[in-house]
Amino acid sequence: MPHKVDLPGSYWDLVKSFNEYYKTFEQDPEVLEMTGHFKRGMRVVASNPEFIKAPLPKDALVSSLGVVERFINRDYKGIKVKNLKFGVDIVLGMSMLFLYTFQGKLRLVHSFNDAFEKPEDIQMYLKEMQSTLIQELLL
Repeated sequence: MPHKVDLPGSYWDLVKSFNEYYKTFEQDPEVLEMTGHFKRGMRVVASNPEFIKAPLPKDALVSSLGVVERFINRDYKGIKVKNLKFGVDIVLGMSMLFLYTFQGKLRLVHSFNDAFEKPEDIQMYLKEMQSTLIQELLL
């Protein structure tokens, strides 16, 4: 069930909105029942022999958040947002590469499962991307 909020909004209005949404979510038997079906379905898919035998993805899935200030204000009634960190939980061997800008700076975030990827390889990928971006953008 998607949750919609009116933007821009104050930090506290957003917190209140999401808090109320989560409370209705956890108290709705139909929604809780749906999450059980979803989790069981994911377990069935992940335990399927064909799924287990399939080769792991090699390339990161790429996603862009764009300009983060479209979603997060730099200031909430005197509370300054100085930094933003973003990541996701990675299951199995796939990884995600997120590109976005925040406060005028391009950010690259590579989320990965260290059981399948070496951190030094991820650092190498990110340095290579940084080098290519600097060269291509003539910075």
